[in-house]
Amino acid sequence: MLLIEDNREVAASLSAVLEMMGHDVTHFESADDALPALKAGREFRLVLSDVQMPGEMNGIDLAEWLKENRPEQPLALMTGYADELERARKTGIPIFAKPFDAEELESLLGA
Repeated sequence: MLLIEDNREVAASLSAVLEMMGHDVTHFESADDALPALKAGREFRLVLSDVQMPGEMNGIDLAEWLKENRPEQPLALMTGYADELERARKTGIPIFAKPFDAEELESLLGA
């Protein structure tokens, strides 16, 4: 699983829970940092990206890039901001409002 989250505490907590659930987690702090791995063709069971983060790309930009360039790559977004929730919903990509229970991701992971 690829986790893209700029808040280190949130990333550490979510990674720990996902790893306890049996998932390998690769973490990047921004979409800009994650993009080279995705461009190189690395495959993940799921890309889970925060919407708001520093850098050129936000999570919605990354989602749009993935839909165009890697449409087979499973993707979900997460945000703690209500105004972003509505914009993100328009992408048609699953979105989770923070905080959420990591077990909610299991349906996306085919578990």
